[in-house]
Amino acid sequence: MIPSISSSASAIRVALTMMEASANNTANADTAGYKKDKVSLNESKNVGVVAKTEKSNEPGPKIKDSYGNAVEASNVNYTEEVAAQIQAKNMAALNAAVLKTADEMEKNLIDVFA
Repeated sequence: MIPSISSSASAIRVALTMMEASANNTANADTAGYKKDKVSLNESKNVGVVAKTEKSNEPGPKIKDSYGNAVEASNVNYTEEVAAQIQAKNMAALNAAVLKTADEMEKNLIDVFA
C-alpha cells in the first residue's frame, strides 16, 4: 500500500477511536465513580499511528448522594471532551482529504503510463 494512504487510513482509525472514547465519556459524565477513557497515540511498527485507550486514574470530585453519603463523581470534564471531539473530527477530515488527494495522484500517474 502507498505510505500516504496507509498513514492516512491509520489516522482516520485513530480519530474514530478518539471520538468513540469521548462519546463514551460524555455519555457517562453523570455516573458516580465513572473514570474517563484516555486515548494515547503511538507510532505504528509499520507506517502510521495506533491508538491505545485506557482508564484515567484521576479522582473525581466528592459529592453527596441522595442519602447524604459522600461519593466520588465522575472525572469527566465536558470542556475537555468538546475539545477532543473537535480534534478527532478535524483529524478525520484532514486525513480524508489526504486520501482523496493520494487517490487522484495515483489515477493521474496511471493515466500518464496508459
